[in-house]
Amino acid sequence: MADLRGLFQNNRRREVSAVTGTLPYAIEAADIREGTAEVVATNEAYTLITLPAGIIVTGVSLIVETGREFVAGTVSASVGATVVIPLLTDLTTAGVTVSDDTPIVLEADTDITITPASLTVDAGNVKARVRVIVEYTDFSRATMSFIGER
Repeated sequence: MADLRGLFQNNRRREVSAVTGTLPYAIEAADIREGTAEVVATNEAYTLITLPAGIIVTGVSLIVETGREFVAGTVSASVGATVVIPLLTDLTTAGVTVSDDTPIVLEADTDITITPASLTVDAGNVKARVRVIVEYTDFSRATMSFIGER
């Protein structure tokens, strides 16, 4: 049997990483001095993160925290064109929704998007926000540490 442990970067470590994207209801506060209105989330797609090519997305979670719930609305999250959190996900109840549609191999730079629906403009939404956590492993780049170094 041939030993490939030290060849083809087979012993280079690949780290499991996670990145978080946040969509708050109040995206930008009003500026009285400049005379600009508050910018709030609407029913459209928002790009939260762009992941590089050469990774495997191993998990996507959507989190609505207690005290950060929306007054009304649902949301979906997508990795590129793949919807990983369905649009039926409720924003009015605190909790975690985990995707079943992983792993996903990214061969090109890919956007992570979140699309809210049925949001209402309501002062009670000011503290509301939704977070998306994307876990991934980079298979094309590695750290400078090796497994089995002597």
